[in-house]
Amino acid sequence: MISKKNWSHYQNPHFDQIKHERKIKKAIQENLSDMIGEESILISGEKSIKKIPIKYIRQPKIQYAFDSKNQIGMGNGNAKVGDSFSINENNLVGSGSGASDKSGIDWYEIEMNFEEIEESLFDELELPLIEKKELVNQILTESFDFKDVRSHGLQNNIDKKRTLLRNLKRNAMKGNPVFGQITKEDIVYKSWVENVKELGNAVIFALMDISGSMGVFEKSVARNFYFLVKRFLETKYKQVEIIYIGHHSEAKVLTEDQFFLKGEAGGTICSSAYRLMNEIIQEKYPPESYNIFGFHVSDGDNLSTDNPACKRLIEKLCKDIVMFGYVEINPNQRPSTLNNVYKELKSLDNLQQVQIVEKNQDIYQALKLFFSKNKQRGSSK
Repeated sequence: MISKKNWSHYQNPHFDQIKHERKIKKAIQENLSDMIGEESILISGEKSIKKIPIKYIRQPKIQYAFDSKNQIGMGNGNAKVGDSFSINENNLVGSGSGASDKSGIDWYEIEMNFEEIEESLFDELELPLIEKKELVNQILTESFDFKDVRSHGLQNNIDKKRTLLRNLKRNAMKGNPVFGQITKEDIVYKSWVENVKELGNAVIFALMDISGSMGVFEKSVARNFYFLVKRFLETKYKQVEIIYIGHHSEAKVLTEDQFFLKGEAGGTICSSAYRLMNEIIQEKYPPESYNIFGFHVSDGDNLSTDNPACKRLIEKLCKDIVMFGYVEINPNQRPSTLNNVYKELKSLDNLQQVQIVEKNQDIYQALKLFFSKNKQRGSSK
């Protein structure tokens, strides 16, 4: 035998797995803005694979400091219980300041598909301010609760408390009331049940500027935003309708493929989209029967003489709908014609704060603004 180690104090690998999963979740949350800002991910959708950097989990241990300084293990007298000792980041490898002989922080990469990224992204989003309505097809949202236990299951679902109690009980019956020597009969697994919750009927109006003023970047951001809105609704809700409207000087209802793939040009009259949305609501979606949401993505350019009509139509729409959100793609922070209209209407409770998008990564902030949990009317003002 070359060496012998005492493994009696080694933690159950299950706890290491829990730590690892928490690290992954934290890394995903920290990288979400960058990940959903990559158009390659959105184009390839569920087939895309993303590499995410994770810090190695190191067990704490005492080791010698091998350097040339004479020192003893004594602090400066200001340390308190619970203080952590950090490494000077200027001395780390990988800081970009040239070659170094200092130690660095170890990282490794994990691969995740788009569905796993979506799960983390959509976990903190929901359709806000939904009310019960009086029509037939109620939208459904699914959730899962761990309300039952079984003797078989996935390792991730081990019920630690019940497992510990079973082990103590079994050992006590043998005259040794301590925790240890876990066997198969001790382990209990949590079992989930599916909850399907009925909400009110809902319809989403997706308005997008497809005029000539929308460049390649602007159209890309607009489609990325709506792609994630679509996936969010498909993933978390059933029976939610999406009406796609594209507009230049005229507005028209588009199919999903036309909305995401078709390119057009022409002048910009934004009131045409608001007018068409209002007509469709009056014809098919009475406000007393539907929770109506509207979103408009534009670069902010509009015929100045059209602004009064835009203001009048938005005011009319906001009387009938739950929420209206405006996203302006303005990478150069230039003055915006349409933004002036929304500034004049900022007192409307169900008109959500304008979200300015300067880069793809800002899409995540727009999603959180419009679909945040526990949202109240006027809360984003």
